Amino acid sequence: MKVNFKFVSLLLLISIVSSSLISCKSPPEDEIMVAEDAIKSASAAGADEFSPRLFDKAQVYLQEAKMLNEHGKFDEARKKAEFAIIRAEKAEKNTLRLIQPLQEYR
Repeated sequence: MKVNFKFVSLLLLISIVSSSLISCKSPPEDEIMVAEDAIKSASAAGADEFSPRLFDKAQVYLQEAKMLNEHGKFDEARKKAEFAIIRAEKAEKNTLRLIQPLQEYR
C-alpha cells in the first residue's frame, strides 16, 4: 500500500488550519453576564409584572444563549445574549414609563 504524502500533508494542513480557526472564536461570557445583569435590573424595576412578555422573552433568550454556549456554538450564543439584553432593557424602559405616572400621581 503506497501512501500519498502530498494528500496526507494536505489533510494535516487542513486540520491544523480549521482547528486554529475554531479556537479563535471565544465564548460569549461577557455578553451572557451583561444579559444576566440586564434581566436583574429589569426585574428590580418590576418588568416581570409590568412588561411580562418582553421580560419572559429576555429570559428565554438568555437560557438559549447559555445552552448554545455550552455546546460551543459561540456565534449563535452571542446573538441570543444580545437579543436578551435588548429585550430586558426594553422591558425595563417600558416598565419605568408605566410606573412614572403612577409615582407622580401619589
